[in-house]
Amino acid sequence: MKNKFVGSIQNILFMIGFAFICFFLFQNKAQIAEVSTLTYVGLLVNYFLFYIFLSLGQRLLFANKITATVLLDVNILSNFLNLILPFKSGVLYKATVLKRNFGVGYKDFTIKMFSLSLISLFVVLFFLVSLLLFWNHLGHENQLITDYFVLVIAGFVALLSIIFYLMVKKMKDLNLSTFIRISLFYSLSAFTYMAKFMIYMQAFNISISLYEISLITFFVLASGFISLLPGNIGLREFSLVTILALFNVNTELAIVIAFLDRVVQILFLGGFSVVSLSIKKYKKETSLFSIQDINEVIK
Repeated sequence: MKNKFVGSIQNILFMIGFAFICFFLFQNKAQIAEVSTLTYVGLLVNYFLFYIFLSLGQRLLFANKITATVLLDVNILSNFLNLILPFKSGVLYKATVLKRNFGVGYKDFTIKMFSLSLISLFVVLFFLVSLLLFWNHLGHENQLITDYFVLVIAGFVALLSIIFYLMVKKMKDLNLSTFIRISLFYSLSAFTYMAKFMIYMQAFNISISLYEISLITFFVLASGFISLLPGNIGLREFSLVTILALFNVNTELAIVIAFLDRVVQILFLGGFSVVSLSIKKYKKETSLFSIQDINEVIK
């Protein structure tokens, strides 16, 4: 009962947040009107590539039990459910689908997804600390980014390295080669995120260096590991606006970018999910994406 009440509150907050985003974008439609159709196409393709590389990386840990194509479909639909439902319900949906269709037990699923999350965090923090090493050398100054701040992140990277060393020795499906290959695919996913910000900077005529875009990317990705509401709505936008302001991007323009990216994300995840489900229903491939699976998650 308590979980349902908390879930309802989270959903209400998500709807209020999304309604405010739409209202704000409508109020700033003049700025959005300057964005070309080609830009939106590029953003949608970018999201698609992000999930392709993510799925290819995950597939390496699930071995031959599941293909990258199926993982792509499941990942996108589960992320869409994470946007509109509380308690990371999309993850539960993904676990249900993999168990029912591929025999992946809940315990095995949890261990592997936790391992993948740690690898993702390692990749993000590794690139972030590597980039920050050049911060002072390139003449940047900020009270938040100090040597101590960089040292703390480096400490997390070192700790994760030790954890992975122990995991490689303990886990049957994770060895050094697999870890490196997953890290490479996750790095490619991160680079698509970087390309996304390059598209936004170009669309809104913001002059910013590749180094600064790289830092923005990995700061935003790092903040994404903190999730409170469905789709991390609010916190993701706040972190992006704050980080863009760190690099002297106009606050109002930063808010427009953050809110517009949220709408593009929802359109991509929702649109892809609807099309994918419709095609599978037409081909009678309902076993992978049954309404029953989704209903179980909602209940």
